[in-house]
Amino acid sequence: MEKFTKKLNTLIAYLLTCTLILSSCTKNTYDKIATFEMDPAYSIGLIKGTVGFSNLNNMLSDNNSVLKIGSDSSMTFYWNGNISTFHTVDFIPAISASPVVFSLDQANKILMQYATTTSPVTITQSQTLKITPLKASKIDIDSILLKSGMVQIVVTNKFNEPCTMLVTLPDVKQNNGTPFTTTFTVKPNTTTIDSFDISNKWIDMSRGGTTSNSILVNYSITFSTPKSAVEPNGDLSFIQEVKHPEMKLLYGDIHQQNFFDAYVSDIPLNIFKIKQQVSNTIKFTNDTINIRCTNTFGVPLSCVINEIKSIDANHQNHYLNVGGISPTPFIIPAANGLKDVAHSLLSLNETNPPLNGSLLDISGFLGTLPTVISPRFTVISNAGSKTKNNNFITDTSSGKIDAEFIIPLNLSINNFATKDTFDFSFGEIANIDSFSLRVALNNGIPLGLSASLDFLDAQNKLIHHIDKLTFLRPALVDNSNKVIGKTLTITDFTIGQKVVPLLKNVTKLVFTGTLSSPSSGSKPAILYANQTMDINIGAKAYVKIN
Repeated sequence: MEKFTKKLNTLIAYLLTCTLILSSCTKNTYDKIATFEMDPAYSIGLIKGTVGFSNLNNMLSDNNSVLKIGSDSSMTFYWNGNISTFHTVDFIPAISASPVVFSLDQANKILMQYATTTSPVTITQSQTLKITPLKASKIDIDSILLKSGMVQIVVTNKFNEPCTMLVTLPDVKQNNGTPFTTTFTVKPNTTTIDSFDISNKWIDMSRGGTTSNSILVNYSITFSTPKSAVEPNGDLSFIQEVKHPEMKLLYGDIHQQNFFDAYVSDIPLNIFKIKQQVSNTIKFTNDTINIRCTNTFGVPLSCVINEIKSIDANHQNHYLNVGGISPTPFIIPAANGLKDVAHSLLSLNETNPPLNGSLLDISGFLGTLPTVISPRFTVISNAGSKTKNNNFITDTSSGKIDAEFIIPLNLSINNFATKDTFDFSFGEIANIDSFSLRVALNNGIPLGLSASLDFLDAQNKLIHHIDKLTFLRPALVDNSNKVIGKTLTITDFTIGQKVVPLLKNVTKLVFTGTLSSPSSGSKPAILYANQTMDINIGAKAYVKIN
């Protein structure tokens, strides 16, 4: 009998806890259960106490969710978190620089012309270095400040003469605005590698086009050429390259193009993780979805919501009417300066967007009780611009999209059905002839519950069914839908002699419950933290006496 009592206690606690999301009760010795008449049968009190919403916040809260209780004890569920952040590296992941190889094919002829003199011979040459920000083929770049980078020159000198090379980069500016220069000596019949640092240097990229940009490099190569040292078959060739360039700051015209186009992070709503029936009818009041955007790019962004899909606990998809969202697109302004942050807010509520056939408004969308919401955005730069844009991007620029769900626990429910299956056993019942259970609930919560129970064996075969249990009726409410009094509901159910022997095979219990707000769902249930329900449950078992 002790095991049976514990199992029965677990069942009732489960029904009350999982269905109403209430805190568990405390055991007490048997007290008179409403008008339960005592007789010689074995009787015991299972549960007696008062339950409310004291544990509700712990059950609903996670890293992004919280249940806030107002000064009037009203309750509102909040989900607040980041759903997408895109950075410069997502748009311009790296800078590519292609090596340029060339040979001074005129050097030998020039040297021969000056072979009779001992004066130094100087040859000048200009080349360009290509430098291209990847994925930025549509950007007209004015200038770039490099975070890091090296210009490397590999010179192969096949003359018997040494030479001195003066390298000038007129497009690479020192901090004082003067062109970057460097000088190095190349020994005869050798290969020389020299590198010079252009980190934290400004590069004028205006020579380039939209597909690649280039840096001008000027060379002044000086040979000392006495007649006896002339090498008729000599040659001078070199390779030039910008090594490992990393951008720190870019100015230019970004033009209109996609910055971002993808599904963002899924949004989990733990409050709705309840197994439902298809016929559920639930309507929230005054719920809101806020989409907050921040932008540190010096580029105005236009954000279009392509889709907001939800998945309920039954794995069914539902879609918000994104075509009715206003304004669309919504604009995220550019940051005004390097240390500035621009902000934008889109608020979706009961009127934005409207219902459109199978595409839902906010109330209908959240009324499907989504366990996961998946938005998809397209973010476009300089939308609609036809003139030159003065944009900037830093290596730390970012765009951020946050979402906030505000769901007051103010809802209308009409025949909201939930169903769940869990492991269950009656334990040792060999000495039990029959038993009955009485549940007396004095309800101060504006929700009513009726239920049915199916006891199954290991092969999911029905052993016993208990139907139309009215566990509780909604609390009394006034014209403003606030609770003004508790409602007493007394429910009895009995398992008789013929059924008890079969219960030893029970391994599962299927619970089907139907919730309704006052007046069969025509009035909303406004839930407050101070609402409670008094519970008194007792069992009566007839024991076989051998």
